Amino acid sequence: MVLPITLLALFAIGILLIDLIIPPETKWANAVTAFIGVLFATGGVYKIQLWMDANKSMGSIGMMHTMLVDRFALYFFYLFLGATAIAILMSNRYLETEHENHGEYYALMLLSVVGMMCMAAGIDIVLIFIGLELMAISSYVLVGFL
Repeated sequence: MVLPITLLALFAIGILLIDLIIPPETKWANAVTAFIGVLFATGGVYKIQLWMDANKSMGSIGMMHTMLVDRFALYFFYLFLGATAIAILMSNRYLETEHENHGEYYALMLLSVVGMMCMAAGIDIVLIFIGLELMAISSYVLVGFL
């Protein structure tokens, strides 16, 4: 049940590592990696949806009974991932224009979505709080990024 969240977190860490290796001319690879991460996470959400359809399940509890992935959570997962994909596509050109194309931007964006997904599926107050803090801190840093 936590496959999309795990994939996004791994891609965020991967973007931070890739950013150290690639030269400044090819920083557009960070945006491509983030977009691919969003696509992989969307595939993970789709797999969960197919599993729920095959088992005629209304939802499933996962992650040590702290999250409930149901149709409501899946809807918000798709909404968050779609908005993030659009934001990644729009921000690539802007960051190139401002000469601020850093991998931290995309990693923070993906981690913010991880927090949103934790809040959407959380049924335990601790997971909801962790998701809120992850989303809020990432958003605060993104607001003052430039």
